[in-house]
Amino acid sequence: MNAETDMAERFPKDVAEHQMTVLRDDGLYRHVRFLRTAVNPETGKREKSSFYWFDLITWPGCLAVNGDCGSFLFSRTDDMFEFFRGGRINPGCWAEKVRAGGRVKEYSEDRFRELVADYINSGDEEFPSLAQEWPGLAGAVEKQIFTDGEIWHEHGARAALTEFSHGVTFKGKCPSCDAAVEGLTEADAYSWASQHRVMAGHAVYPSRVVGFEFTDVWEWDLGDWEWQFLWCCHAIQWGIGQYDGERGSGRRPVETVELPA
Repeated sequence: MNAETDMAERFPKDVAEHQMTVLRDDGLYRHVRFLRTAVNPETGKREKSSFYWFDLITWPGCLAVNGDCGSFLFSRTDDMFEFFRGGRINPGCWAEKVRAGGRVKEYSEDRFRELVADYINSGDEEFPSLAQEWPGLAGAVEKQIFTDGEIWHEHGARAALTEFSHGVTFKGKCPSCDAAVEGLTEADAYSWASQHRVMAGHAVYPSRVVGFEFTDVWEWDLGDWEWQFLWCCHAIQWGIGQYDGERGSGRRPVETVELPA
């Protein structure tokens, strides 16, 4: 399950008991607060809670979301409620409109594993996958990258890709005669060169034949959406939906509420 799918399932549960309070509603100047109101099992009364509270604040050209799950400032059009209203959550587009706040993406080991698997396994009948072209490649990837590599952070993941090699062989050709070998291990190649020097008196220096290496992976995006950014994206669209619903019903409660701790 990726971050977007996970958040789409989680968010409705986080705000299932939220209620809206309009603190200001003056054209493009708005301040709308959402607080959880849950029943206290000891008193049997509904009480306000600071869990997952958030505010939506707008002024011409900007929208700020602030609360228990992070803070972000967006800027795009005069009426930012109109920009975010309806449609689907679009983190890629919305991240481009962030002007301040926390990170929108973070390194994802799951994303890294997915990209590596796609790279070596993608293929069809006409164009075999790299795993088919290079016997033992999948096992080498599992050991060198996923087992021995320090892939819990992005630097380690990229280093594991850079340092990976599979199917490296050595070859040797005598410059003084027709003797030649190829497809040997490094140890076997140098052993052959030593024997050839003894038997024929000719010095041979084996050379390395490059095997499989990961190429053009420096541009891979190993990040997935940071959960707080996704939570706030959902909060914005859900909160605007609640605001629009109250506006349509004509019920617009206005009161002063203390900011949750």
